[in-house]
Amino acid sequence: MFKKISLKNYRTHIDTTLELKDVTLIIGANNSGKSNLLSGLSYFSMLVGSARPGSEKSKMLRSSNYFSHKHSLSSSDTPISFSCEWEREGKKIDYEIHIYCLNERSRAVGCKEKITIDSKKTIAHGHSKPSQEMLLRTKLENEDLTPDEKQLTGMFFRSLAFLYYYHFQPAFLKGQAVPIIEGKVQERRNFSREFNKSRKSPNIASGIGRQGANFQELVRYVKENESITYGKFLGYLKRFVKSFNEIIIDKGMVKWQFDMGNSKFPYFDPDKISDGLVKAGAVALLCAMRTPPAVIMIEEVENGINQKNLSWIK
Repeated sequence: MFKKISLKNYRTHIDTTLELKDVTLIIGANNSGKSNLLSGLSYFSMLVGSARPGSEKSKMLRSSNYFSHKHSLSSSDTPISFSCEWEREGKKIDYEIHIYCLNERSRAVGCKEKITIDSKKTIAHGHSKPSQEMLLRTKLENEDLTPDEKQLTGMFFRSLAFLYYYHFQPAFLKGQAVPIIEGKVQERRNFSREFNKSRKSPNIASGIGRQGANFQELVRYVKENESITYGKFLGYLKRFVKSFNEIIIDKGMVKWQFDMGNSKFPYFDPDKISDGLVKAGAVALLCAMRTPPAVIMIEEVENGINQKNLSWIK
């Protein structure tokens, strides 16, 4: 579990540190930096995740990795930094990464990384010699680590790459809207059909989309293909709304069924469901995954949810 996360010189954050609990609420006025904080954690998670050994993606940093993210009032020689503390079964990992300008004229960017394993062993890259590549994880493969240390660092980096940031919108969650990327309307994915062809289970955490555009299709997928995930999903939602019964697939379409008493179990199209329930449903689906994300970051999670029901999120 992540215990502490810090950002420095990232957008509006000069030096911000969060102590994390099972549920951490970030409350502040408009334009106080909440979105930039979540964006920063998501950004570094993506960046470190893409530098895994064996990946065909380039580990070379570009100017956009620094100049478009650094605090606007900072000097060009001030790095943007991310650091965190992570624990599992009493074992601890401390990790930090600094991205900085190597040459302002060429806009070359370098990085320094360091990891400390259980307060005993520290491995660094880019400190003794400048580097434009994120190679710490590759370097670890050649270090003299014990099997337990290799397992611990592997689990840590998988957790760090499994941070997801969402801003769920009811219109997307209900299937009423679809995202437009670079002027192109994105088609909804049929996860059940994809699974039947490839037998490869989708990554629910990434497949659902930042705004939740694929939520209904993923609900259909788990209903048809993952009984354990679906059972957990139902359990979480029934705690949120006791009258919710289950999901019905009618002519290939997702319907939401309720127990209205008197042996009546009507079901409704997603656009008839309350904003709060579909948002709670998205959270429930993420938590019901066989391997849930290490950190689920949701912006404005309370919008549309009755204040009495917010305690359900805990």
